[in-house]
Amino acid sequence: MLNRIYLGPADRQPHTVTGVLGLNDLLPGTFVTPGSGEPPFQLQVAYSGTRRPLILDFQDALDAPTVGAQPARINSPIKQGNSVVAYVPESGQHYQARFAEGDYSTGDPLEVDSNGRLRHVGAGRIVAYYAPNVGLDAPTFVADDDDLATVIIA
Repeated sequence: MLNRIYLGPADRQPHTVTGVLGLNDLLPGTFVTPGSGEPPFQLQVAYSGTRRPLILDFQDALDAPTVGAQPARINSPIKQGNSVVAYVPESGQHYQARFAEGDYSTGDPLEVDSNGRLRHVGAGRIVAYYAPNVGLDAPTFVADDDDLATVIIA
């Protein structure tokens, strides 16, 4: 059973971290990092490159399958202070994630920016490679800030 942000592979469940959303309201598919201390972690968008990025989703996302088109909820902000789940991305997994504004092509190497969105790699760690959305025929994608697109974790 697939959910809104985690797309597969379907033969295994993603590892997750639960926490409370700190600092700001954020959209599902934004990369976050856990704060220090004991669980439940306060998840923050302030990605600095020093901790492994996680991918944010609603707390009940693992129980909610995707049916047909994207639910409107995927573009609704999660409010500060709410309980959330964040996926621990692993090589070969497919997710929907937020992109920074720009033009992307299939296979472009990407990294996470300080706003928790994917962007072209600059001087930083490669986190994922862009892959077209299911059913998208064009090998390129033009993103506005916070658009969702499918990524494969490198």
